[in-house]
Amino acid sequence: MGSFFSFVAYFSDIPCDNDDWVEIRQADVCTHCRICFNNCPTGAIREDRFLIDNERCLSYFNENAGEFPEWIPLSAHHCLYDCLKCQINCPMNKEYVNNVIGPIRFSEDETDRLLSGSPFDTYPPDLKQKSKKLGLHQWPAGIPRNLSILLARTSAGL
Repeated sequence: MGSFFSFVAYFSDIPCDNDDWVEIRQADVCTHCRICFNNCPTGAIREDRFLIDNERCLSYFNENAGEFPEWIPLSAHHCLYDCLKCQINCPMNKEYVNNVIGPIRFSEDETDRLLSGSPFDTYPPDLKQKSKKLGLHQWPAGIPRNLSILLARTSAGL
């Protein structure tokens, strides 16, 4: 899967005799590559730090409710949730990037419903299916805001 994966944590009270943790390190192919650094629209990938600064990552803001900080330029917005500019351009992911579903098209009525912020369980069956397929149901609070800013970006010609 290249670098397209999510970490999941499991917690237990079972005693653990072996500690298999290793030091955090980057992949060998990253040593002289700056593609993710150069493609991050918010500067969340910095030269002085190996880990992504989640307080600057567009994914963080896209997946949480509230206003976008003023320091995020309109041109940075490019998707309904997440961001993945660093992942899409990563050489480790080149064979996975075009593995997409779609196109999935939304009618004007469906778009209006997404913009209205109405609860997922009130969607008509077709919109529910499309939303689930794209994962839109996972971040219902952010979708109206994120869609509005994408439409504003389009209107601004960005």
